Amino acid sequence: MRSVISLYSLFLLRFFRLRLYFTVYGASYENTGGKVKKKSANPLLIIVKTLLIIAVFYVVAMKINAKDMLHAFNDLNWTFGYIGIALSLAVMAMNLVKWRFIVHAFAQGDLSHIIASFFAGYTLALVTPGGVGELGRCFFLPNIHRNTGVTLTIIDKLFNLLLMIIFVSIA
Repeated sequence: MRSVISLYSLFLLRFFRLRLYFTVYGASYENTGGKVKKKSANPLLIIVKTLLIIAVFYVVAMKINAKDMLHAFNDLNWTFGYIGIALSLAVMAMNLVKWRFIVHAFAQGDLSHIIASFFAGYTLALVTPGGVGELGRCFFLPNIHRNTGVTLTIIDKLFNLLLMIIFVSIA
């Protein structure tokens, strides 16, 4: 069981690195009187963010004992590892489809912006207490007012709460 948890932790670390990449290097937009235009990224800011990411992963890598990790991979039942990865990806895909549905139901949004906002919200939720960073999704939807974006995020979280209540009631 410990080896399955180790593999799942490694998968989550790589997955969050991908989310962080989209958040750091994703396009940013500015609202100029009703028109949305793409802003050029500051090269110095990108370099600083990249160095910060490298530093964080270096510290994490130094904290991991390589022998324990190799031992965990040798004892791993790969069937459970693959099932865990597949279920994680399936849940992520369902959440993305749900977010796309919610955004299209209440406002207009481009698919690339919806995907960027989804991953950005997850990334911001990692570094904020209680996942409050998910409200930051609205900053990555350029055609949607911030109040509408926050409302859509709250609706998304209420759907999650409703599903949890239903499945806990069944169990």
